[in-house]
Amino acid sequence: MLINNPLDWFKTRLRSNRPESLFKKNDALIDQSSSAVVFHWGDSATVDYFFRQPTVLGYPIISHVDTKQGVFEPVYDANQLLVVVRYLSERLLPLLEQHKRNGGKVVFFMDDDLPHNLFDAQLPRAYRSMLWHRFGRFLTQLEPLIDALWVSTPALAARYAHAQPIVLTPSGYGAEANTDLVSYFYHGNPSTHRQEIEWLHAVVANTQAQCADTLFMIMGDRQVRRLFSDVPRTIILHPMPWPTYRDTLSALPHHIGLAPLRPTKFNAHRSPTRFFDFARLGAVGLFCDVPPYRGFVRDGIDGWLLPSEPTTWSDKIIELTEDVDLRKRVLRAAQTRVAATPQE
Repeated sequence: MLINNPLDWFKTRLRSNRPESLFKKNDALIDQSSSAVVFHWGDSATVDYFFRQPTVLGYPIISHVDTKQGVFEPVYDANQLLVVVRYLSERLLPLLEQHKRNGGKVVFFMDDDLPHNLFDAQLPRAYRSMLWHRFGRFLTQLEPLIDALWVSTPALAARYAHAQPIVLTPSGYGAEANTDLVSYFYHGNPSTHRQEIEWLHAVVANTQAQCADTLFMIMGDRQVRRLFSDVPRTIILHPMPWPTYRDTLSALPHHIGLAPLRPTKFNAHRSPTRFFDFARLGAVGLFCDVPPYRGFVRDGIDGWLLPSEPTTWSDKIIELTEDVDLRKRVLRAAQTRVAATPQE
C-alpha cells in the first residue's frame, strides 16, 4: 500500500534525520546481470549525462524506458538489470516486484538527496510536492527491492555510506549539442495574440514531430509554456520591452519567421511591420494570406503567403529547413526591398 500522508512518513522515517534509516545495505550481487534497462521520467540532464552512453559500469544499456509514458514490457528477463533513475510510478512498482520474484536485480540511482529534499523547507513547496508524488510515497515499497544504490557524487556516497553506494561518473556522450538546428519563431505578444499562439500549436507540434533539425522560439507566459510543454525543442522567451527586443534578439539565430493572423477586431488594422522585423533578424517570412500581408508580400519572391491551414505551414517550414539556398534567395530579396524603402 502506498503512503498517502507525507507527514506521517516523515515522523517515522526522518524525525531523527539519520541516513542510516534509509537504503539498508543489501548484500545481493548483481554481477550476473548481462545488460541494463534504464527507467527514467522523461528526458533530463540526469539521463543524458549518466545513462546515454553504451554501457554503465560495464553493463550494456539495451533500452531506455520513459516511466512518464507508462508503457512497459509485461516481464523483463531475469538477467537484465533494471535501473530506476530518480522517480517511480504506480505502474512501475509492481513490475519491479515481479522482476525480483523472478530472480532479477534492481538498482536505484539518485543525483540529489531525494529523501531529505522531501522535507527541506528551503525548497519550493511545489517541487517538494512533485518529489513526494514521484518518489517519496513509493520509498517504503522501493527499499526492499533495491539490490544496489548508485549515486552521482562522493557527498551522496558518504551520506549513505551504510548502503555502500557506487558513484557514477558523468559523461557527455548523450548531451552533445546539435549546432545545426534551423530556428523558426513567433514573437507576437502573448497578451494580445493568444489566438495566434493557440493556432500555432498544431503547426509546431507537427513540424517538430516530423523534423529533428528544427528549433521553435516563441514569446510566452506561463499559459504559453504549458501549451507547448509537450513539444520538443521549444524555447519560451519571456516578453520584454521593445528596446531590449530590438537590441538583443538579433544575437540569437533566426531563420524562419511566422506571421499568422487570426480574424479578430484587434488584427483588423495591423500593419506589415513583421516583414521588416524578419528581414532585420535575418529570417525569411511566412505570412497569413490576408491583409495587411496580402498585397504587400510578393509570394515566393520576398516571402510566402499561406492559407490558415496548419499542415501547409508545417510543410513549408520543413521545406525551408532543408532548402538553404531557397531561404537565402528569398531573404536576400526581402532585405534588398527593406533597404530600398524610402526614408521619409
